[in-house]
Amino acid sequence: SNIVNLACRLKQFEWTRYFIQAYQKHLPLEVRESAARISFAMIHFEEGNFEQTLEELQDITYANTFYDLRARSLRLRCFVELEESTALILHYCRSFEQFIRRNKQIKGNNAEATANFIQLIRELARQRSTKLQLEEMLAAKQPIFFKSWLSTKIRVYKRIV
Repeated sequence: SNIVNLACRLKQFEWTRYFIQAYQKHLPLEVRESAARISFAMIHFEEGNFEQTLEELQDITYANTFYDLRARSLRLRCFVELEESTALILHYCRSFEQFIRRNKQIKGNNAEATANFIQLIRELARQRSTKLQLEEMLAAKQPIFFKSWLSTKIRVYKRIV
């Protein structure tokens, strides 16, 4: 996952596809499909193919909680990118929070960073806060997942009055 993340940031998508296809066979069988599907979903997301990202994340049982956590985060980011309805985004935020609370494996920094990420998504979706309030919230929330992506979303944010 770390190699795929870095390669995607460097926009090396073809190399990343090759890497996944060539090296997934070295992963333990029980995580192979989850790792590959999440990795391909990450490539689609970084290429801006949000519908394809969502398709990649469908119909899969994740090998462990952390693959599920990553998939849910990607799905929520896709909903924001696709400008899905506020109701859908808020519903998914509630569902995601329930998943975190119920799952005892997600704790510490992972739980806090995910909760902070969800809270900012909720504020973006509601469109009640000012851009400055969102920037201050982003700066104050530590730890937080996808900080640079959230910063980009705040930069183009338009408040509904």
